[in-house]
Amino acid sequence: MSAALNEAKLLLAEFGPMKLPPVGVAYPHTSHTIFPVEEVPIKSVVVGFERAPTVPHFSRERAFSVLRALQQGTPLPPVNVYLKLAAGNDGEMYELYHGYHRYHLSLAIGFTHIPVAINSCEADNAL
Repeated sequence: MSAALNEAKLLLAEFGPMKLPPVGVAYPHTSHTIFPVEEVPIKSVVVGFERAPTVPHFSRERAFSVLRALQQGTPLPPVNVYLKLAAGNDGEMYELYHGYHRYHLSLAIGFTHIPVAINSCEADNAL
């Protein structure tokens, strides 16, 4: 288990018991984006960047804001991903580039899917 996921689980425990609304397999999301939005298996999304050693994994304030929204059933934006060219054994793979808190908290909560806004640029050539 990654350090970021461990930290997300600790923040979830610190937040306290959550009564999540019935959301199925992913958090409720908006579709206000210029990219196509889909719900994909969370295991098909990989983090496409490393945080610098001096940068904390999470902002406690941001994490609790996301958790409060989830508890209240407030739709959140999908995470932003690049479609990776090399598909995995289970289908398409996506590289996360925006939505670090939403992604790791979704894993910590146990969602099996996550809403993604898919940027069709190649991840290696995007910047």
